[in-house]
Amino acid sequence: MSSHSSQLRIHGKIPHVRTVTRSEAMQVRDGIISRLRVMSPFCGFTFSRSHAFKVMPDKMPYCSVYFLGEQLSPDGDANAGEVTFHSIVRIGFSVMLINNDPDDMEDKLDDYYQVIFRGLLRDSTLYNNPSARIQGYVQGMRQHVYGAVGFQEHETPYAELRAELQCDLGAIEYEPLVEDMLETIHVETVHPPGDTQNQHVFSFYDLDQGE
Repeated sequence: MSSHSSQLRIHGKIPHVRTVTRSEAMQVRDGIISRLRVMSPFCGFTFSRSHAFKVMPDKMPYCSVYFLGEQLSPDGDANAGEVTFHSIVRIGFSVMLINNDPDDMEDKLDDYYQVIFRGLLRDSTLYNNPSARIQGYVQGMRQHVYGAVGFQEHETPYAELRAELQCDLGAIEYEPLVEDMLETIHVETVHPPGDTQNQHVFSFYDLDQGE
């Protein structure tokens, strides 16, 4: 390129496609369980992210925070623009304790219910957090369940707090993937033969997708 040539590089305003290792719903579940782990009332508990197996007495006291489901509804007009859903995710909780004192156990289950709900609903770091994008809480529920686990001749009575929290995650966007994205534009001035008065200019417009 001659010394009289010049270059111009600009960055196009192209929407970025954000990728995550887990869905937003699972990030919420993981964010909640990481907060409960460090709460002092849960010291010594066995934690789990699934409620798919039978809990034996040697795992108690036990706390599980697990994914129950997700409701996706259109965010705006469903037939206009890129796909965007409004997400409501259901997170389940299970706290299981060995029931050594039936008269006292209901109070203990109520204590752990308040630890979970007061601790999470008052935690401002859950709102708009990159790893747990909770924007609001829609609904909740709880129940107390009593039973026994173990072998029939050595059954252990237990008490369980089952709770659910529905979290509003706001808009979940699915930007389109454009495989034939325009990346570079080359513009060159062309002058009549023998024209020595005008500068020969090369311009390169680099539509960079980087930050």
